[in-house]
Amino acid sequence: MIILVWLSVITLQSSSFQRLLSRIYTSTMGACLCKDTPRGSQGHPGEISDSVDNPSRRQVPLGHIVTEPLNHLDIIESLILNTMYNIKTLVDNDRALPHSLLAIHKIADTESGWLLVVSSLVKVIPLEDPLGPATITLLLDECPLPSKGTIAKITSNLKIGKKTALDERKSKNIQRQRNTCIVLGCLAEKMAGPNSTCLMTGNVLDYLFTNLESDCDPIVILHSIVALEKFAQTSK
Repeated sequence: MIILVWLSVITLQSSSFQRLLSRIYTSTMGACLCKDTPRGSQGHPGEISDSVDNPSRRQVPLGHIVTEPLNHLDIIESLILNTMYNIKTLVDNDRALPHSLLAIHKIADTESGWLLVVSSLVKVIPLEDPLGPATITLLLDECPLPSKGTIAKITSNLKIGKKTALDERKSKNIQRQRNTCIVLGCLAEKMAGPNSTCLMTGNVLDYLFTNLESDCDPIVILHSIVALEKFAQTSK
């Protein structure tokens, strides 16, 4: 487990990953998904065909992404896993950015979409994939800055608090614990300064400190420490 964490940290710090972030930033500036784009039209692939090692997840036609309501959890989860899969092929070459990443960027433009994207990141990013933490960081970095009200809603939706931390530990839901800590750390960094105080509530601190107890999984302890460190960097 610890090896997977360090692989993820190395990935985030590598110059190649920074180049990927730069490419995504320049590509999403002004990028949009037209609502009337015909399904399977020429010049735009008709579906996200990059497979994810999960046969139960259906591939999502691009037409569905832009014409159906964007609050379908199965669509968002499939887009997230497609993005994680494609990161492996994007870091060191000049392939075009995956449609899944651009679609997630579009979905997160609304508050309801942002909440669903973040909740899905916590739910579906697998523990065993070394690029899981990098995927969470990348997608949150590309999402719009949430308002204070939105932050309050996501902590409520995820039921962050001491009881949740204890329940997750009892059920050995290490994946959710790890992903929640990464999300909290990324948001603390994204909202650096006085704005981060709206996230640093008693429930959030209780959750992170409860995860530091000796009977927690080492990977959960590590990511809880990282999240607390990012909160400590705030200027207020």
